[in-house]
Amino acid sequence: MATASMLQSERFSQILKCPWCLETFKIPRVLSCGHTYCTSCLQSHININITSKDTLQANFSCLLCAANTTILDHSVETSRLAESFPVNCMVISLLDVKLGMSGRKGCEFCRKRCKEVCATSYCQECHISMCDTCKQYHDDISECDKKNSFSFNEQTELDSVRVRPNLAFIEMCPKHPDEKIKFICKDHQELCCSTCGFLQHRMCDNITTLEDMLRTTYVHIKSKEVETNLNKCNNCLKRIINGVNTSLDALQYDKAAISKKISSVIEHLNKTLVKLERDLTVNVKDIYQAETLTLRFQENKGNNLMTSVYSDLMQLDLVMTKGSEVQQVIALYNLGHRQHKNFQGTSEYVSSVNVIKLTLDIDRNVLDMLNTVDKFGQVLVSRSKFHISPGNNESMMKESNFETESKLKCLSQFETKNIKQSETDSGSDRAEIPLRNKNVVKIAEFNAKSVRDKSLCQISDILPLQGSRLLIVDSMHQKVKILGPDYKCLNCMTFTDCPWNACFISGIDVALTMPYQKTIQVIRIKDKMQTTREIKTKFQCWGISTMKDHVVVTTRGDAHCVLILDWNGTEIRQIMLHNHWDRNKLSYPSSVTTNRSQTVIYVTCHSGLVAYNTNWDILFTYTNQSKDSLGGVDTDRDGQIYLCDSNVSNIQMISSDGKLIRTLLSGKQKPLKIMFYKDRDIFLLTYHNCNVIEIYQFK
Repeated sequence: MATASMLQSERFSQILKCPWCLETFKIPRVLSCGHTYCTSCLQSHININITSKDTLQANFSCLLCAANTTILDHSVETSRLAESFPVNCMVISLLDVKLGMSGRKGCEFCRKRCKEVCATSYCQECHISMCDTCKQYHDDISECDKKNSFSFNEQTELDSVRVRPNLAFIEMCPKHPDEKIKFICKDHQELCCSTCGFLQHRMCDNITTLEDMLRTTYVHIKSKEVETNLNKCNNCLKRIINGVNTSLDALQYDKAAISKKISSVIEHLNKTLVKLERDLTVNVKDIYQAETLTLRFQENKGNNLMTSVYSDLMQLDLVMTKGSEVQQVIALYNLGHRQHKNFQGTSEYVSSVNVIKLTLDIDRNVLDMLNTVDKFGQVLVSRSKFHISPGNNESMMKESNFETESKLKCLSQFETKNIKQSETDSGSDRAEIPLRNKNVVKIAEFNAKSVRDKSLCQISDILPLQGSRLLIVDSMHQKVKILGPDYKCLNCMTFTDCPWNACFISGIDVALTMPYQKTIQVIRIKDKMQTTREIKTKFQCWGISTMKDHVVVTTRGDAHCVLILDWNGTEIRQIMLHNHWDRNKLSYPSSVTTNRSQTVIYVTCHSGLVAYNTNWDILFTYTNQSKDSLGGVDTDRDGQIYLCDSNVSNIQMISSDGKLIRTLLSGKQKPLKIMFYKDRDIFLLTYHNCNVIEIYQFK
């Protein structure tokens, strides 16, 4: 926990400064992302990004995390939109603590007028610190008993009295500000008051009161867990920033070494090379300045992230030392939900930081004293990643606040030491860990956009080819591209309409659905791609896959069915989805794939997934989280199914019997297609209207 020395540190003062004006907060307002700004600074930021005409669809991004904040109250004038955001009472409490440590309190009435005036009195009923002038108005207008007002000299332990009421806002329901939070709905993982419980959670089966939570060791376990994870983030950021500072020093040393090397070479060169020397020196200076700016930017970004993490640590310390047990439960719940964002931001920051080194590559012609030389050399910039990580974000996201209760049950049966030993033993044999228990790590990404493409790509399908090549279907530009091992476009074929999905029907032939033309194009892949034949279909065909001697296609909303065709395109069978379910629930079949043995067919629909055997008997149905259309589907080596859900922006891992195992990569913007390849530990992921294809691996 933080001590008084931490509160007096420079970091504590930095937390209480607005990131816009870099001054101490004045009427701090908190955004939905959790970051705080002065009211006037927030209004200035809103004025820059939002005009009065845009208030009906108004949103702006946070300066620190770039998260979008939407204006919900459209009745407020644009010039006063900042006042519609809630006041950050926690920051006000910290300001009071800082003032109390310096032997003075701030008048809260004056602070609302952006004035810093020392308080001399305190009202126990209103929980407000006042100066002499404001106290006179307070005594004349307020109905509070004057006996409950006293000067600071009459109360030596004012800090303990003052901080606790400021934490009372934690107990209040955000939807019903006049009611306190009393329950936790574990079905929806939400905190709720009595009104919320009656209106929104009365049909829920798993609701626990805060009093029941207090009877467990939840606060003790969760506080240690949150503090440990936040400290990991904090320590990781410290090490990264120290590394950036070291890189800055090394960069200066490299610059000096290069300049010295340049001078030694110039001594042996003709005077005609002086101009080239001057050009290269300028080049070194420009690169040095550019890379220095890059490192400075990375340092500032790291400091902002550390400030956010440190703010959570200070909030945790304040609640755990000054707050009630109920406040601790609520604060820990909120901090537990925010900690995975800190891990995600830290992980992304770590992946973006590079170790920069400057070296000089002397041109061989210069060394040979040739008069035909056209350049003196070039400055090489080498970058390497920091091998530091605060932990895995997916594991943090998986372990929610309510999963901490499973640890409470273990503690009632075993000692903590035994639990740690069993976890160590279970993780000793890494070779047999299934993919469902591994972490997802992004190992690479590449841009699929060609030079002639004028808009964003829509990569609707990917197929692996021999020689580490990839075939990608770009429906936005009506193209099929072949990418080499370096992900450069080797070959491209343009169509008159939008292709959508593809599958192999032989070693060199690929079937490609053209839904709006109601055809399936068969293209042969050799040195060049060429169309060999065309299969006409009765309906629009979108998804396509092979099953032994047949081709399986989906028709989406054109027929709400799955078609089974032979290799010549003759229809063998038609599976109507609404024969089995309510058409409004499971219809609109879009994607189709099979397992590795081609014994199970998986079809994504409007509200979920349907699994068939080879006789087209239903094995199971799965309803997805958003109850909306799903994107691509594929299976891994263990038989688990992976669904792209663009509506809730995640990947859902489903067991072979139709049970949800976990969600992956939550927050990714509209995933469209997922494809496992090689040993099926690695998968590629595309997004709606996006040029980038990302590569992930289970580790």
